Amino acid sequence: MQEPSTKQRKKPMSRKIVFIIALIVAIISIGVSLSVIVKTAGVETNANEKDAQVTITSNGPDPSVVTVKKGQSVVWTNQDKNPHSLALSTANPPKEMEGFGSDEPIDNGETYSFTFDAVGTFTYQDPNSPEKFQGTIEVKE
Repeated sequence: MQEPSTKQRKKPMSRKIVFIIALIVAIISIGVSLSVIVKTAGVETNANEKDAQVTITSNGPDPSVVTVKKGQSVVWTNQDKNPHSLALSTANPPKEMEGFGSDEPIDNGETYSFTFDAVGTFTYQDPNSPEKFQGTIEVKE
């Protein structure tokens, strides 16, 4: 009985390698797609979490939409090299929203926190670049 040639042995192995590579690419693609979907949808905090986190980047707040429960806080952390300010852009906000906004610009590495005691949807922006830097906080009961 004659042993199969090296060429014949490599064909099944190369098919397995192609299959494995295709499987890995598919898994990575699904992971990236899910990541984009989750990021686009915003972040909803868990009732057990004390604060929701927003990162200030050169492209604006990340995530740009955050959902919290009444009484929870949102903490913005500036990770951009430039300072940013926060100002409410919602028209006719309720009394509980008085005091929202940073009096001084938030420098790199600094944080700003606000506790949301009113239910509703509130928009904010950086007054120095409102077209680029906008966000929304949805507060539920």
